[in-house]
Amino acid sequence: MTATSQAASVLQDASAPNTATRTATKDARDEAEFTRLAALSLIEYDRQRKSAAEKLGLRVTLLDAIVAAKRGKAPDAGKQGRPLEFPEPEPWPTPVKGVVLLNELITVIRRYVVMPDHAMDAVALWVIHTYLIDFFEITPRLAMTSPEKRCGKTTLRDVLSRLVFRPLPTENATGSAIFRIIDLARPTLLIDEADTFFREKDELRGILNSGHRRGGSVIRTVGENFEPRVFSTHAAVAIAMIGKLAGTLADRSVQIAMRRRRRTDPNVEPFRSDRVGYLAEVARRAARWAIDNARRFEHADPPMPEGVINRAADNWRPYSRSPMQSVSSGPRAPAMHASY
Repeated sequence: MTATSQAASVLQDASAPNTATRTATKDARDEAEFTRLAALSLIEYDRQRKSAAEKLGLRVTLLDAIVAAKRGKAPDAGKQGRPLEFPEPEPWPTPVKGVVLLNELITVIRRYVVMPDHAMDAVALWVIHTYLIDFFEITPRLAMTSPEKRCGKTTLRDVLSRLVFRPLPTENATGSAIFRIIDLARPTLLIDEADTFFREKDELRGILNSGHRRGGSVIRTVGENFEPRVFSTHAAVAIAMIGKLAGTLADRSVQIAMRRRRRTDPNVEPFRSDRVGYLAEVARRAARWAIDNARRFEHADPPMPEGVINRAADNWRPYSRSPMQSVSSGPRAPAMHASY
């Protein structure tokens, strides 16, 4: 072996431990970053996930899976119940036309629920609203009410749970759980069977009333020192119930009055959760359209039909962020109805 080859061999042998050390150091740094991200709140993680994935050289979806696994090993993994999940559709890869999207939403809703056309339109528009809530001063509650059971309210709620942004279906909830969930992740709340618990919960009605407008909040004391803290209540909410909503909440709602299907009504399919995977594609198209068109809502101020004023008008139009916009005056109008 020549002197040159001996020197090369020595350098190669010396570089191997250095390479291994660098790899081990990088793995340790990556592991520390995964642990840090897993300890963040859902909101804070959502804000950092894309930049963190880029820094780590990973796809965002892979980072999500790693962090989710880390969260499963967290100290709270042994608590009762299970962690909340707020699914977000991956935006469709190509641009989507708004008219096509709305027609598609109406078509899939009509497939499972019997409602008049204007009610279908209202529900489809509300689905899109859940993706664009940041561009609305008001987020109207979607009130799905009926005089009796078996009118399609739960089916409509199930369809919505596959279409809206960050769906969180529930059949019961306390006021304290609601405002904490909203402050944590601002999901789209889909409350079913509200008539079984709603009327006796003044606190919950007050929370949902306050969240109707941007900036809505409640103040609660927390910790051993009873420190006052502000919790956001602003989120999209759909409520299904037998009977009528309380007046203050009805006034803040787009109301869908439902009834049982008659023999003369079109046939509908039963909602089978194992056969509606295609709804995820519709949700992806809604997400893509919202991303591409969000800024068009920033200063929109569409004219309202005659007689639709005050809160009823607020429930139906996006919020113009122009500081010169004035608040309309006049007598209070009832909430818009898609009666049936």
